[in-house]
Amino acid sequence: FKESADSNDYIPMIISSLNIGRENKIKLLETPDLFKKINKIISFLNKTLFLMLALGVGIAGFFTFNITMTSLLEKKSSIGILSAVGMSKSRVFRIFLIQNIYILLSGLFLGITLASFSLKVIEIVLSISIYFDSLKVFGFIFIIITLGMLLGVIPIKKIQKLSIIELLKV
Repeated sequence: FKESADSNDYIPMIISSLNIGRENKIKLLETPDLFKKINKIISFLNKTLFLMLALGVGIAGFFTFNITMTSLLEKKSSIGILSAVGMSKSRVFRIFLIQNIYILLSGLFLGITLASFSLKVIEIVLSISIYFDSLKVFGFIFIIITLGMLLGVIPIKKIQKLSIIELLKV
């Protein structure tokens, strides 16, 4: 075929030549125009799902930051007392870092579980199979963990910079 040729012009000729002696058993189920429309819909859905995922990661990061900051502010005087009796700032940092890791991993586990359940329901309702690119999935998990750790460490570092006197203020 010529590069400038429209495939729609050749389809009837190809099907009629394939049907010679077959009683018109070969039929066209999908046209290139329909295929292009389906690809546009799939592309739109992919972009929408990516946007929803990015929004979910952003919201999760905000809540991780908020939970960690609230927890630290509530325990500010306790941190001051522990520091006053000799607990090192690095030990306080480790305690809240471990708390942040528990929050992050439990949220990640809950999110993956809910997403898997939701996708199974969608597969059953729509009678389709959903496949994932494992590299992208692990990439997003890495991004979520990195963002969660970063947004969890920032409040801890802020509290660490305060003096014992500032921590003990009520």
